[in-house]
Amino acid sequence: MRSLSLTADIEDAYNKLCIEEKRIDERLDWSVANRHQLEARLAQVSKLLPSLQVVYNDACQLQNTIASTQQLATAVSARVRKLDTAKQSVVEVQRRVADLLDLEGCAGGVATALVSEDYETAAAHIHRFLAMDETLLLHSAAANSTGKEVAASRHGLRSCEKLRHSSVPSSNAALMKRSPPKTPPVLIDFSSSSPCLTASSKDCSSFQPSYVKKCIQETGEAVLTRCRSCSSNNKRAHVMWADAATELFETVARIIEVRQPIIETYYGPGQLAVVVQELVRETDRQAGRLIAEMRAHRRLDALTTAVSESLSNNGPMYNTSSSGGPGGSGDSYSSAPALLDPRSLDTLLGELTLLNARADLFLRFMKRRVALTDVERKMNRCQVACDMAAVLGQYTILEQYYLNQSFAKALSMDTTITASSDSSSVGDAGDQNCAPVSSIVDDAFFIIKKSVRRAIASSSPDGVCAVLNHAVTLLETQLAAGFQHTLRRGFPAQGYYDIAQP
Repeated sequence: MRSLSLTADIEDAYNKLCIEEKRIDERLDWSVANRHQLEARLAQVSKLLPSLQVVYNDACQLQNTIASTQQLATAVSARVRKLDTAKQSVVEVQRRVADLLDLEGCAGGVATALVSEDYETAAAHIHRFLAMDETLLLHSAAANSTGKEVAASRHGLRSCEKLRHSSVPSSNAALMKRSPPKTPPVLIDFSSSSPCLTASSKDCSSFQPSYVKKCIQETGEAVLTRCRSCSSNNKRAHVMWADAATELFETVARIIEVRQPIIETYYGPGQLAVVVQELVRETDRQAGRLIAEMRAHRRLDALTTAVSESLSNNGPMYNTSSSGGPGGSGDSYSSAPALLDPRSLDTLLGELTLLNARADLFLRFMKRRVALTDVERKMNRCQVACDMAAVLGQYTILEQYYLNQSFAKALSMDTTITASSDSSSVGDAGDQNCAPVSSIVDDAFFIIKKSVRRAIASSSPDGVCAVLNHAVTLLETQLAAGFQHTLRRGFPAQGYYDIAQP
């Protein structure tokens, strides 16, 4: 207040004090007016004080209990940690002692097993040596033995390493010479011994000896020879290339199905992907040869080129400028030269769809077996998938040509027949029982249904969509043009409106 020297400041301070005094008066008036309620609340609070004291005492007891429990848990945890540390130390000591005891026996055991040609035992000794930690062995020997024992341990390690490198080729060759390569017991012996002879179980390439790829090569050669010598009288001659590809794919799938448990047992999970990638590479080579032979034998490239030229020149289309009666000579193809009969493409199109379906089934089988994103991405870009994509593209062109030619032929051969309704129908009599019916609808949808079913059999969504799109285009263009042409000519029956008349 002493700092106020101006009259305006004093007046402002006075006004603020007046406002504060008024607020205090209002609060006092409210307190006096609600005195009875405040007294009742104070009485209730005084009654609750004993209960609050009980709650406070219980909370203090709970705090003491929790504190003691925490101390006990801390003490128990510390003792458990000490016990775990001691247990780990004991286990480590036992393992080191066992390694030191087994080290001398490994070198002698490998040499003895090789002399007696017991290669499984030799592989087990080598696997035992590879499981040892050389650094820990030398450290243990240096800490607990004399210098001579340390040198002896180091010499034993070097001897086992030399025996491992010398025994790998001899044991593999001996296991392969025991019986034919395809004998399952030999496969199991070889598979169980190979991981023991390598320092890392991830080296699954040892499971891919030449006989596994040779099995696929022999199957590829056999199916190619059979297809080349197949006569036209064979009841499966029209799908012999699809059957050959199916046999090749089944051979590879059988190899995976039989050997998957062996690989996962002796090499660990996830190692099947290495085998699958190797087998797919060999399958790509054999399937590529098979598809190339099929293209040459079926003249697929030449047919596709000729059909593409026909489609680019708009091919035979329905000529709506001609005149004539229904089914007469006025309905004909356009003036384009005669090309391949679409009916001769039926067997080829069926074989192409079957071939694509079997290849798609094979690729899906391999993806399910591996179930890894990276491997699935590689499978989508493998040579089999690329070759079948090219075959599917040629199939789409041939199917489009088949639809175009069949549609044009159906339109040119359209006939109108007279259909009589049921004589028992009430209210129908005389000429009203007869109506002209065109065959174009049945023919057109029969052709479309046949092509769509064939596309669905190929197991390719892209092929199905392409055929459906082209079928819809034909319905919207050629079929609609045929209907308009028929309506412009008028119907022979009386009573119909002829839009060709003025």
